[in-house]
Amino acid sequence: MMTISHKALLLFVPAMILSGAIRVYPKPYISGAAAEIAVVPEINRSLGYCWNITAKGTLELNKLLEFSGGAALGQEGTSAADVFARAGAGLPFFPNLSFHAAYIFNTYPGYNTRIHSVIPAVRLRLWRIEAVLGYCFRVTVFGSEDTLAERNFAYRAGIKLIDSDRGNFSVHIGNVSDFFCGNLGSYSLGFSYSVPVSRRISISGGMELYQTGSIALASNNYGTALKGGVVFCFQN
Repeated sequence: MMTISHKALLLFVPAMILSGAIRVYPKPYISGAAAEIAVVPEINRSLGYCWNITAKGTLELNKLLEFSGGAALGQEGTSAADVFARAGAGLPFFPNLSFHAAYIFNTYPGYNTRIHSVIPAVRLRLWRIEAVLGYCFRVTVFGSEDTLAERNFAYRAGIKLIDSDRGNFSVHIGNVSDFFCGNLGSYSLGFSYSVPVSRRISISGGMELYQTGSIALASNNYGTALKGGVVFCFQN
């Protein structure tokens, strides 16, 4: 079972990055801020039809520090909730390379199961390409006592095919997202887009095809999820 020291580490990972970043960036200023609310209906082999309502926000400081977090509330036969928190810092001399630490908490009330994941990762952005590589430390709690500790690589890569003032469209592949980190072969293929309707508001959407049991990209389809939402931008 997860000890108090482990729980404290999970809760204060973003705080540790922030305290260290303040020493490096003594005069922080807000260089970007955004919030998104979305509805995500999904059909999968385990649960049939289910859905989530997600809310998340991002705060950027000095164009180098990034803090984000959010919650997803859904209905999977019984109510479920997922939460994530992430903090990252870019290199002052090469801001396209950044280091991140994330905590994800997933609940499956129908199975009386909770999952804690801690993911240190490196992110590289070049041109329209973004790649993330990390290592997931995951503890699954069954009931009140039984636990299962696992470790595996976390990866995600994507490219923006369209990036203009009229909107953007990107495709991606990976086993990690804001609210979930799967096993090495449990990856998803998807696309996402956003279209601005005003200076502060954009419409967002996307689709995910979840795979499972993959060996050398030979996989079984697990489920499909759609997404539709609204993004509020607070950047000057």
